[in-house]
Amino acid sequence: MRLWITRQGAVLRSSRGQILLETEGQVEKAWPLEIVDEVVLVGSVQPSVNLLRTLSNRGVPVHLVATSGRYRGAFFLPLSGQAELLKLQVWSTLDPLPIAKRIVEGKIRAMGAVLRAWGKRVPRVREGASEVEAFLLMLSHAEDVESVRGIEGGATAAYFRHFASMVPGPFSFAARTTRPPRDPVNALLSFGYSLLLTQVVTAIQMAGLHPALGYLHVSHGARPALALDLMEEFRSVFVDRLVVRMLRQGIVNLGHFRPVKGGVYLNDEGRGVFLRHFTRGLGTENEGFREHIFRYVQHFKGHLRGESFPFLVKGVP
Repeated sequence: MRLWITRQGAVLRSSRGQILLETEGQVEKAWPLEIVDEVVLVGSVQPSVNLLRTLSNRGVPVHLVATSGRYRGAFFLPLSGQAELLKLQVWSTLDPLPIAKRIVEGKIRAMGAVLRAWGKRVPRVREGASEVEAFLLMLSHAEDVESVRGIEGGATAAYFRHFASMVPGPFSFAARTTRPPRDPVNALLSFGYSLLLTQVVTAIQMAGLHPALGYLHVSHGARPALALDLMEEFRSVFVDRLVVRMLRQGIVNLGHFRPVKGGVYLNDEGRGVFLRHFTRGLGTENEGFREHIFRYVQHFKGHLRGESFPFLVKGVP
């Protein structure tokens, strides 16, 4: 069970085999500790030291996400991988170009597939698929990671120009903006990407890999660079599709957002609505996008040992 805690000012602690959610000293909810396999704390939620220790001992990851939608980090699990696997991972980062190119190729293919699918409903969006996929030729000739990053940026900018055609009124979308997101659509995307990142970090940890060793994204400090790399293919096929569906079906409205210091963020009610649909999209352990994420990370792990690393778009539900 994934536990998403969004109640601002709440305290989360453990007692007698349960996780307790308290506000103003009163217990509001309780969950059996044994059924929780992941915890995501959004905003100002205070976990007790005892709870963190208990979850760590049980191998349960805890992620921190700001109310702005920014991923803040995680209480990492002890690395469970074999030393040989970690050596392979470190060795592969010495020549990051092949994997960086593979990651960006997968992202471009995914964005093209999503635009082509949307084009069945909005025909003018279909031409965007070819525009985005044209960057694959440039990618094949890239000779360094910096060039790969530039190609990824160009393809993503082209994709979002066509993504804008899928946004219905009264919402609007001009370009991707972050830190802060400048409009409701960007607020949804930022929050969704941060939630997606929590799932990829968890899958990486469960696979015994180090989340900070990246290829496309620069590794520094505790930044989960590998997770940022491996989530690239999932951005469009999971988060962007979810955001467009929620907008076009009227699941979210302008009343679900609030302006803060030049930016726009989801309010408490909006975060709750988004979380419900995000969780539904993740599905159960054996089906849905959560299973695709875990399988994808396992494929990457196999790739470090010389096995194939298939593209995600062939298996999108």
